[in-house]
Amino acid sequence: MDHKNLPNWDDLTNIYNKDQKISSKVDKLKSYCPKIRFNLSRTFLMFIMNHNLTDRFLNLSWGEIIELMADQFVRNEQASYLRKNKASLESLNPHKNTGGNLQKLPCSKLTAKDRAHRISETASGLDAGILILGDHDLVSLELLELGHTKVTTIDIDKKVLLTIDNQFPFRSKQLMNWDFKNEPPPFLDDQKFELVLMNPPNKIESIKIFIDFALQVTKHSSETKYFLNLHLLSLAKHGLPELSNLLRFYQLDVEEFKQGCNIYPVPTFFKKTILILNKFLISSNSMISNENHFQYFLSDSLILQKSR
Repeated sequence: MDHKNLPNWDDLTNIYNKDQKISSKVDKLKSYCPKIRFNLSRTFLMFIMNHNLTDRFLNLSWGEIIELMADQFVRNEQASYLRKNKASLESLNPHKNTGGNLQKLPCSKLTAKDRAHRISETASGLDAGILILGDHDLVSLELLELGHTKVTTIDIDKKVLLTIDNQFPFRSKQLMNWDFKNEPPPFLDDQKFELVLMNPPNKIESIKIFIDFALQVTKHSSETKYFLNLHLLSLAKHGLPELSNLLRFYQLDVEEFKQGCNIYPVPTFFKKTILILNKFLISSNSMISNENHFQYFLSDSLILQKSR
């Protein structure tokens, strides 16, 4: 699979299309488009919620909002494993708003462990160079727990780095506070990284910043693998070709795509947004009836490599 084979919108929404009941409800809701009511209510909700994540969600089109909610509804309903061990689905991160202005949601313990194991299985050994760009999910802790000795974590938030250092104060690691909009620090020039894990905010501009930084750091390596966590549906229909163009520009191929593999506990403010949105706009008692349908947000993962 290369950048030309990124899934399209229909591919991404296929999970609920396989469920005839949900599919027919989605079609019905999409055909019900009260434009004036929608625009007025959206403005009102943006005003009262006043949150970056909420605003981005509400800025989607009517059809995109319905499809995105249907996707998450089905994933929450079908994934029975989400209800088996709630402790593993809480976040490792002790800070509720660790991302500061980025307002990123920390993933679950289960997801952090899964990512660390995937990285460990891909790496050549415990002494392989691993670079983590943005670690509000605290995957560094899991990698250090597994015995990795060359983990470099860079984050704009000092609280993230402090949490990692406090947990493993004597373990070999590199921690640095840095803004990815700046040129990489000189000390990275002579280091080799087999894998780079990126957790950017889910916007094309942010994804570009992270990829650009990662490629600058690994400019002398053709074998590095880049693990990119994002949610393709949240990029909206226009965002998918933008991502494809971005990967083409950087000459990166998609080696692997996993949809819905990252689990995030949904914060209270977002559950409230969904309930209010349903009450004011969607009025669906069957698809979106209570916050229990959205206990978790499930996003995607890409493994990228430089084109050969």
